Parts: sequence; structure tokens; C-alpha cells
Amino acid sequence: MATVIDGKAVAQTIRSEIAEEVRLLSQKYGKVPGLAVVIVGNRKDSQSYVGMKRKACAELGIKSFDIDLPEQVSEAEVIKQVHELNANSDVHGILVQLPLPKHINEEKVLTEISLEKDVDGFHPLNIGKLAMKGRDPLFLPCTPKACLELLSRSGVAIKGKKAVVVGRSNIVGLPASLLLLKADATVTIVHSRTSQPESIIREADIVIAAAGQPMMIKGSWIKPGAAVIDVGTNAVDDPTRKSGYRLVGDVDFEEASKVAGWITPVPGGVGPMTVTMLLKNTLEALHLPHHPFSQVAKTEAQQFLCFSESNWRIRTRPCLPRYSAILLPSRKKIQFSLISCSSSQTPEAETQTPESCVNLGLQLFSKGRVKDALIQFETALSLNPNPVEAQAALYNKACCHAYRGEGKKAADCLRTALREYNLKFGTILNDPDLASFRALPEFKELQEEARLGGEDIGSSFRRDLKLISEVQAPFRGVRRFFYVALTAAAGISFFFTIPRLFRAINGGDSAPDLLETAGNAAINIGGIVVFVALFLWDNKKEEEQLEQISRNETLSRLPLRLSTNRIVELVQLRDTVRPVILAGNRETVSVALQRAERFRTELLRRGVLLVPVIWGEGRETKIEKKGFGSQPKAAEALPSIGEDFEKRTQSITAKSKLKAEIRFKAEVISPAEWERWIRDQQKAEGVSPGEDVYIILRLDGRVRRSGKGMPDWQQIVNELPPMEAILSKLER
Repeated sequence: MATVIDGKAVAQTIRSEIAEEVRLLSQKYGKVPGLAVVIVGNRKDSQSYVGMKRKACAELGIKSFDIDLPEQVSEAEVIKQVHELNANSDVHGILVQLPLPKHINEEKVLTEISLEKDVDGFHPLNIGKLAMKGRDPLFLPCTPKACLELLSRSGVAIKGKKAVVVGRSNIVGLPASLLLLKADATVTIVHSRTSQPESIIREADIVIAAAGQPMMIKGSWIKPGAAVIDVGTNAVDDPTRKSGYRLVGDVDFEEASKVAGWITPVPGGVGPMTVTMLLKNTLEALHLPHHPFSQVAKTEAQQFLCFSESNWRIRTRPCLPRYSAILLPSRKKIQFSLISCSSSQTPEAETQTPESCVNLGLQLFSKGRVKDALIQFETALSLNPNPVEAQAALYNKACCHAYRGEGKKAADCLRTALREYNLKFGTILNDPDLASFRALPEFKELQEEARLGGEDIGSSFRRDLKLISEVQAPFRGVRRFFYVALTAAAGISFFFTIPRLFRAINGGDSAPDLLETAGNAAINIGGIVVFVALFLWDNKKEEEQLEQISRNETLSRLPLRLSTNRIVELVQLRDTVRPVILAGNRETVSVALQRAERFRTELLRRGVLLVPVIWGEGRETKIEKKGFGSQPKAAEALPSIGEDFEKRTQSITAKSKLKAEIRFKAEVISPAEWERWIRDQQKAEGVSPGEDVYIILRLDGRVRRSGKGMPDWQQIVNELPPMEAILSKLER
């Protein structure tokens, strides 16, 4: 039988240690830790959990600050409360109880918590440091920290052991795996897409179960003598209980306890430890002002999110995801950028330089003061900037104009940056925040000018497609090698067979048998024909695959206008909606849209976004062909903001805003491009181009299925699962 790890007892021991230290701090320095809990609304589960924390604070002598806000409170008011707590020197830890009401952006609120008071340990910098070798976060997430504390206090060795974490959530699974890795364990993560999880778990010396599936892990999955930490808390029906249910973990305790060496029960295992670790983090936060690290914590956080002179690139401002920020390296002293989400103050520029103007413009950008930001970028350009500063000012000025819908002005800025300051066109091409600009005719003109001027406007895309194709068909090269080798062997054999064939035809005593020789020649010719045919067939398959990959890429770049008039590309809607494209004449599409209205509620639950495309409405934009010509000011060695550009969609904050803007139907931008893609797709599927069709896309943006005519909406409702069902599976 396994040793049962009593979480309540361990938690009580640690709380006694915390209480004693708090008592000594109070006596010696007259100061005690302070924990602030912000709760919005009246959810019973949240109120109960927060009540436990408040009670624990009172028992240990930790000062509790209670911020109870009504359900209808604005996001700005919640952030204001967080800022006040950040500034309160008596508050050492801040906890915002989740979930927040739907009208409040959780990510935005959480990132406003000061790094030094993030006792929950979920600040991006804390998690980033946890993932980095040789770096230590200020605070560890409470539940993963509780898991390792239980292992440590139970005498379970971690170093060199095989550990399996079941679940990959940001709250438990991911940070727990990183903590085990830092403790020198060999770590494997098992999740919902892992095949044969039981065989992987069976090899583990340590199992941390955080999958959210009641009694999923059976005793037969556990390695004899393994340590099992069960984080799951699941309610299952139990008519024998007064409440009608009982709590169980992710591990079948009855079975696993007969095999494991150590095991935590549910309840009474990890649960009591989580609150205790929160209180321990709060106590540790009190010591930060006296710790040497505290003097550099803010500086390090800001430097982490700024650029050095040797490594600078574009980042997306989390506060204003529509823009791409180009931050400049400081030549005199470090300039802290507004990329730090918790920054709420605007640094004063001691002297006006191109660099300070660009960085101030970026901060104005983040506050939505686009007009003022434009003035700063224009000022930077008037102060004799160096090429790097000029490139940054022009690019950000173009982003301002794109946001305001001023396509011509945006194109002029980008044209100058491309021609004179070595901006790479790939930056413009790949930046999802410039989706609205790429949908305009001015972008097409700029693209054609760049191509004629010798810029790479995506010509390397074909090489990228080849690479993707090789990944999807890894043995194609091997097959081709054998086709060529066997064809050559057959050719050589046929070459030596020809003289024998002539001798056989002429006859004579030493002549070879005619039928046998002719048979060999026929086999060689047949082999050559077969292998050449296979080689050509393989080439055809590769071309079809490249066309499919190309169509997928083209589809992801097609622009839409949402109901809020915002222009996005399909790639930005991935994992958010399932677009259904309706292509046909106006009457047919109108009837299909009317029928869809009857199923509106169910289709919205399934994330369906209707995209009507009317045949014949697309008009090609006539492009005037003119190149950039020479580039007199471009410096060969000047780095481009595009050189280290990472393809990205939007930040979590932007995703949340985007979801709020998506309604039932979207309007296509550049209908000609949509029609061209649909006709190509029809040709690939053997449908006559121009027929009425519908195309259902998956959440990842690829084609799920298509058909002639208009869809049966009832069939789609039956076919597609609701979005909340998918999200709950992903969370588990």
C-alpha cells in the first residue's frame, strides 16, 4: 500500500512556520505581510474560495485587503483598483479572483499587477524566468509549487527521475513541468492529443495529474513505487451523500494506492497546500524590498521587454494590438518602453531626440492618441535622424495612417522606408496588424513597385512551399532517388543487351537465344517506362500538394470586414470562428442567408461566421507599373526591422477584443481575390468554376468540406460541436 501524503498536515506545518515568522516580523519591525484580494461579482464558488484565503490570513497574522466590486463594474475601475494596490506599500501581494465577468478583459487586468506583487506567479516575466535556465522567477505559481513541496517534504527524490505531468494548462500543467525540469527531472507532458498515455505514465517515477477528468488514471497505469500527486478536484454523483455528490481526483485512488509508493488523496491533498503557498509567496514578497534582486527587478523586467543595440525587432503593443512597435536602441542610456504592460506612466524626455520622439509616439499610440503619435513621428523625422531611427519613425507613422484608414499616406511612408532605409517588404507582407492596409489598392501598387524595384515580395514563398511539402511527404526524395537509380540501372542493362540482341538476330553457333535476349530487352525497356512514369507521377503529386499548400496560404490572407468595420485577415480568426463561405449569384446567396437566420443562435454557438461572395462583383485593380529605381540613401549593412520578424497573430488581449467584434456575418474585401481563390478551389475539386458552392472552414482555417449549391444549415448544426464543448476539452 502507498504512503498517503496528508496535504492538510503538511499545510498546517508550513502555516505554523509562516505564522511564527510573521509574529517575529511584527515584533521586530512592526510590519506584517499584506495580501489584497480583488473579487468582482457574487459567484458562490469565488466567494467561498476567497473566504478561505481571508480566514487563513487572519489565522496567520497576515493583513487582508478586501476589494469587493459589483458585477457591473467597468474594466477601467478594476484596473484603477489594481493600480492603487500597486502603489500601496502595505500591500505585498495582489490576487484578482478569476473568472471575471465577460465584459472585463482578464489578461489586461492581470498584466496590470505589479511584478513584485504577483504572488499568484502568473506574470509573463515570472513564467518566462521559470522557463529559462539559470533564471529564477520572483514567485512560483501556487499549485505547482504545492506539488513540489509535497514531494520534498515526503522525502521523494526528484533529481534524475522520470516525471510525467498529465495536463498542459497554464495554471498547473505547464509550470509544474518547468519546475520539475528545474529540479533535474526528465519530464514528459501527457495531454488530450497524446497517443497511448497509459504506456507513458507507466514509466514514470513521479506523476502529477492535472487533467480535470475524474479517475482517469487507473492503478494499472502506475509504476510500482511511483509518487502520485493528484491535483484534480472533480464532483461525481453519489446518492449516498447528503450533498448528492462527492469529490474525486484525476487518479483512481483506490486502485492506485495499491501500486504507488506515495499518493495524495482528494480532498485533503494538494488543495489545502495551494492556499498555503499563496500565503508563503505573500510573506516572501515582504522580503523583496530588502533583497538585492529587488533593486533590479523592475529594471530587468523593462530591459527584458526592450531592445538592445545588437538585438532589436518589432513587437506588438499589448495595449494597442493594431499597431506594430519598432523600438530603438539607446546610445546614451536605457530607454524603458511601454511594452511593459504594467507601465501606466509616460516617461519624460529630458531632451528631444529622434529616438525619444519615436518612443514617446509609441506610448501615445498605446493610449489611443493616434493624432499625437503622428506628430511625434513627424518630429522625429525632422530632427535629422539616423537611418535606423528614420526607418522606425516611418514604419510607425505608416501604422498610424493605416489605423486611420489613410491608405495613400501609409503607402507613401512605407515606400520611402523601402526605397531609402532598407525596410524589408516581408515585414509589411507578414504583419497581421497591417491587414487593413493590405486590403487596399495602395498596397497592390506598392507591392508591384517593390517587385519591379528588385524587392523580395514573397518570391521565396515557393521555396517555403517546397520545404513544407518535403515535411509532409518526407520519403519523396528517397523514392525519387530509387526511381532514378533503377531507371539508370535498366538503361545500362539495356545498353549491354543491344549487342547481344543483334548477335541473336544474326544467328550462329555462339549466338545467344533470341527469345531470352529479346525478353531481357523488353524487361529493361518496361522498367525504364515504369520508373519514368512513377517519377513523373510523383512530380505531379508534388505539384498538386504545392498548389494545395499555396491555396491554404492564400486563403489565410484573404481580408474580411467585421461588423464593427474592422478589417482582418482570415489567419487572425483562427481558433475563434468557423467561416462558412457562400459563393453564388446574389439571389441564391440571399436565400441562403435568410435560411441561416432561422438557425442563428445554434450557428453562433458553433462559432459560424457567414462569408457571402457574389459572383461578378470583384473588379481587378489596375496597377501602374513603376519600380523604385535606385536607392541612394540605403545602407547595405543597415538592419531591417523585417530581418528578425516573427510571423504572429495577435496577443491574447487583441484576441479577446476580436471575439467581441465578430458577429454572424462578415463582408469580403477585395472580392476579386476571393473569387479567384474559390475558382481555384473548384478546379482542384473537379467542380466547374463559377457554380454556386459553399465551403466550410475548420477552426485552424483549412477547408473542412465543400459542396455544390447552398448548405443545409440543420446538417451543419448537427455536424459541428458547440465552441464551449471544444474549449472545455482543450482546458481539460
